[in-house]
Amino acid sequence: MPVNTATDRLVTAGDGPIVIVYEETDHSDLLRKVFPDREVNTVPLSEFVRPDFVFPDRELLVIVDCARITDEILVCIEALQLTHPSPVLVFTETGDAATAQAALRAGASSCVFDGLQAHRIEVLVAVTIERFRQSREMQDELKRTRDAVEARKFIERAKGILMKSRSIPEDEAYRMIRSTAMKQSKSMREVAESILAVADIF
Repeated sequence: MPVNTATDRLVTAGDGPIVIVYEETDHSDLLRKVFPDREVNTVPLSEFVRPDFVFPDRELLVIVDCARITDEILVCIEALQLTHPSPVLVFTETGDAATAQAALRAGASSCVFDGLQAHRIEVLVAVTIERFRQSREMQDELKRTRDAVEARKFIERAKGILMKSRSIPEDEAYRMIRSTAMKQSKSMREVAESILAVADIF
């Protein structure tokens, strides 16, 4: 039995439905041949750019097949990433580097010129899924880092209040916050915020 390639693993990793947004030609039959085990749905571009259009609340692979990338399309891609983050692959007949950059900034994972072609769709989907996942991982890591920095700020302020109000050293104030968090099954940030809230009252 042959060993799966990295591309095989990436393509099969995303097992949610595929939504193809088309402007002129519906290529859903092509997608069904390339991915016979995936659910493929189609949405006319005119419907996609409507303000009230809503994607289903589940993991998706979105393929936008258009003649050119308009501001309306960019706004819709951005709105999609805000409400239902998903890998987005854009095929466009015409465009330039600035257009591609605008699509990527809006939230597309890949942008390809010269239209949708059968011989490269599988690899491009694999790359799109992987780029999306890498981007999400980076965003999640950045959020965790920001949350940790914010938590340290609250804890430092709470330690200062305890040190001043109880005339105790810094390490003891830290231990008090930590032990309280353990006893109450809370995070140290939550305990620190409670200390700050009480300090604000008095």
